[in-house]
Amino acid sequence: EVQKGVAVEPSEPRTKSGLYWGFQTRLAKSLKAVFEECPFGRYDLTIGTSERGEVLGLGRLPKFQHLLVAFGGLGGFEEVI
Repeated sequence: EVQKGVAVEPSEPRTKSGLYWGFQTRLAKSLKAVFEECPFGRYDLTIGTSERGEVLGLGRLPKFQHLLVAFGGLGGFEEVI
């Protein structure tokens, strides 16, 4: 069965249907813009993924309100900075 959908504003599922997806995404022109254009002023916690990084369990994360998770490419996160 084929189902059709339509793109909507990111806030629509929350405001019209009371649904919360748990995260938001946005495009940025550069890594610097990710931080400078933060819609919350700043991120409480920033995590970058890398095969050379330190493994953190959920119990080791500090409390936060605004988390940024940045995914590195094939060369790891180090390749983009």
